[in-house]
Amino acid sequence: MLRITSDGRKLGLDQRIINPNLPDEPTSKVNMCVDNIHRIWEEGHDNKLTQLVFCDIFNYSKTRDVYVAYRKSGFSKRFLEKHEADIIIHKAAKRAFDELGVKK
Repeated sequence: MLRITSDGRKLGLDQRIINPNLPDEPTSKVNMCVDNIHRIWEEGHDNKLTQLVFCDIFNYSKTRDVYVAYRKSGFSKRFLEKHEADIIIHKAAKRAFDELGVKK
């Protein structure tokens, strides 16, 4: 059930998350978000405003299996060296979920 829910959420963002061979749809949520982010950037460009964009759902689900394997390895330094980027992303996404009180 969790897998179906997770896949459904991914499909809701962009079908290419599930199947990278599918076409890029201009009206996907991801592409609409990119357009909106770019519009806001253009509006704030003259004032040199900063914009932060965070997508934790995808990062968390993408790196979850690596983190589970890391835990099963007993938090091995050797495993960490090979997968450090994914583990850092996973921990940051988990921390954001926890701070917001969001269930994963």
